[in-house]
Amino acid sequence: MSKSVFEKTPESGRFCVKCGGEVNGFELRCNRTLSFKEPTCEACMCKAYDISREYFRQSMEARFEITPCIGL
Repeated sequence: MSKSVFEKTPESGRFCVKCGGEVNGFELRCNRTLSFKEPTCEACMCKAYDISREYFRQSMEARFEITPCIGL
């Protein structure tokens, strides 16, 4: 059987060390780029740098060419 496009994608199995939320692929790439030692979610990275989510995403795309998947 083929997978439905509406089925949930596989989870990373990694959780943010600060808030406990699941960390997705975009966040893991950002973690590696910014040299975070432990998995950290986007919201906690924004808090760490005291910036908005929109500015964080724009900065990651402009400086490192990292973009989130469509739908995030």
